[in-house]
Amino acid sequence: MSPPALDLVNGSWRPGGPGLYAGVALKLAGAEPLLVGPIGYMTLATVAVEREAGLARLGYSTTSPGAVFEIRYRGDERSVKPLHKPPALDTVEVLKVARRLYWDAVILSPLLGEEAGWILSLLWSNTRLVVVDVQGYSRAGLADVVGGRGVHQLLHASRGEDKWGERPWGIVVVTDGMAPITVYTSWGEEVVVDPVGPRLSDPTGAGDAFTGLLAVMLLRGYSLRDAVERASSMVHIALSKARGYMGAGNGVLS
Repeated sequence: MSPPALDLVNGSWRPGGPGLYAGVALKLAGAEPLLVGPIGYMTLATVAVEREAGLARLGYSTTSPGAVFEIRYRGDERSVKPLHKPPALDTVEVLKVARRLYWDAVILSPLLGEEAGWILSLLWSNTRLVVVDVQGYSRAGLADVVGGRGVHQLLHASRGEDKWGERPWGIVVVTDGMAPITVYTSWGEEVVVDPVGPRLSDPTGAGDAFTGLLAVMLLRGYSLRDAVERASSMVHIALSKARGYMGAGNGVLS
């Protein structure tokens, strides 16, 4: 659940958003994702790219420009500036989808405070795996809403950027570009895994793709370490496919 986005990456406009990147990754892993979220008039091109990638979106039009971000990379450092805030999630529209079926997984990836936590609390009863990307909550100062017991089973955060209040319940995965991936659980298990695959010169969307792939691997019964290694090894392939739908390069450093 996340709106489509439009990103200005180092001066170049590009379709984006967690739905696009995670969606391409999920299809790569053999899953059938359904994207949910409001569409702004500036993000209509992103929806077209999602369709080109074979992704279905249950979206609803708004009068907002949509989620538009400026992303700048300086070496390994990244800065993200919202140019237009994403519209709030429509509770009625979301419930129409969330209550329709029992889902294998729901990935909730708000971009900037458009979801304040109540939707998260409603997903538990009809979803096998509730996955949260904490980034949007952290940007909006709402990180505490994802720290409680019984609101998710898997949380993804970016080291140095995201905060998530008290030590949260479930499985927590912390990534930091090409640095080792740290995985720990509320029941005391902890593993550290080096990323698998080539170094990415432009890692935009890598966290979203990784989160989607990791959810699939966990649902298939892999151990934490194996799930993280398998997911990380497929990220560069997913990003290359996503860039292909956008008409951009794959961003792999030689």
